Amino acid sequence: MNKAYVEQIHNGLSTTALSMDTQWAMMHNPKLNDQQRLSSEACYQGLMQTLCFMGGDWVRDQHGKHRVFLAGMSSRENDEYTCEE
Repeated sequence: MNKAYVEQIHNGLSTTALSMDTQWAMMHNPKLNDQQRLSSEACYQGLMQTLCFMGGDWVRDQHGKHRVFLAGMSSRENDEYTCEE
Protein backbone atom coordinates (compact mmCIF):
# COMPACT_ATOMS: atom_id res chain seq x y z
CA MET A 1 0.00 0.00 0.00
CA ASN A 2 1.17 3.49 -0.65
CA LYS A 3 1.98 5.76 2.28
CA ALA A 4 -0.91 8.20 1.68
CA TYR A 5 -3.44 5.36 1.65
CA VAL A 6 -2.06 3.89 4.89
CA GLU A 7 -2.15 7.33 6.53
CA GLN A 8 -5.74 7.84 5.41
CA ILE A 9 -6.80 4.49 6.94
CA HIS A 10 -4.90 5.26 10.15
CA ASN A 11 -6.62 8.66 10.40
CA GLY A 12 -10.01 7.00 9.87
CA LEU A 13 -9.28 4.46 12.60
CA SER A 14 -8.21 7.24 14.97
CA THR A 15 -11.41 9.17 14.25
CA THR A 16 -13.49 6.03 14.82
CA ALA A 17 -11.78 5.39 18.16
CA LEU A 18 -12.36 8.98 19.24
CA SER A 19 -16.03 8.74 18.22
CA MET A 20 -16.39 5.54 20.25
CA ASP A 21 -14.76 7.28 23.25
CA THR A 22 -17.21 10.16 22.95
CA GLN A 23 -20.33 8.01 22.59
CA TRP A 24 -19.22 5.77 25.49
CA ALA A 25 -18.76 8.82 27.73
CA MET A 26 -22.15 10.24 26.75
CA MET A 27 -23.86 6.88 27.40
CA HIS A 28 -22.56 7.00 30.96
CA ASN A 29 -23.10 10.70 31.67
CA PRO A 30 -25.71 11.00 34.45
CA LYS A 31 -26.35 14.65 33.49
CA LEU A 32 -27.88 13.61 30.17
CA ASN A 33 -31.49 12.52 29.86
CA ASP A 34 -32.55 9.01 28.83
CA GLN A 35 -33.19 10.03 25.22
CA GLN A 36 -29.67 11.48 24.86
CA ARG A 37 -28.04 8.41 26.44
CA LEU A 38 -30.07 6.04 24.22
CA SER A 39 -29.11 8.05 21.14
CA SER A 40 -25.43 7.78 22.11
CA GLU A 41 -25.80 4.05 22.69
CA ALA A 42 -27.34 3.59 19.24
CA CYS A 43 -24.48 5.51 17.64
CA TYR A 44 -21.92 3.50 19.65
CA GLN A 45 -23.51 0.20 18.58
CA GLY A 46 -23.48 1.36 14.96
CA LEU A 47 -19.78 2.21 15.13
CA MET A 48 -18.97 -1.19 16.64
CA GLN A 49 -21.06 -3.13 14.14
CA THR A 50 -19.70 -1.27 11.13
CA LEU A 51 -16.13 -1.88 12.25
CA CYS A 52 -16.82 -5.57 12.85
CA PHE A 53 -18.65 -5.95 9.50
CA MET A 54 -15.49 -4.67 7.79
CA GLY A 55 -13.40 -7.30 9.59
CA GLY A 56 -12.05 -4.98 12.26
CA ASP A 57 -11.98 -5.26 16.01
CA TRP A 58 -11.79 -2.97 19.04
CA VAL A 59 -10.85 -2.90 22.70
CA ARG A 60 -11.89 -0.50 25.47
CA ASP A 61 -9.74 0.14 28.52
CA GLN A 62 -10.90 0.78 32.07
CA HIS A 63 -10.94 4.53 31.34
CA GLY A 64 -13.41 4.19 28.45
CA LYS A 65 -10.76 4.81 25.79
CA HIS A 66 -10.95 2.73 22.63
CA ARG A 67 -8.38 1.29 20.27
CA VAL A 68 -9.61 -0.01 16.93
CA PHE A 69 -7.97 -2.42 14.50
CA LEU A 70 -8.48 -3.06 10.79
CA ALA A 71 -6.36 -4.78 8.14
CA GLY A 72 -3.38 -5.13 10.48
CA MET A 73 -3.46 -1.45 11.42
CA SER A 74 -4.41 0.26 14.66
CA SER A 75 -5.90 3.59 15.64
CA ARG A 76 -2.77 4.22 17.72
CA GLU A 77 0.86 3.82 16.81
CA ASN A 78 1.62 2.80 20.37
CA ASP A 79 -0.70 1.60 23.12
CA GLU A 80 0.04 3.93 26.03
CA TYR A 81 -1.35 1.45 28.53
CA THR A 82 0.84 -1.51 27.57
CA CYS A 83 3.61 0.43 25.73
CA GLU A 84 3.29 -2.07 22.87
CA GLU A 85 2.60 -1.43 19.20
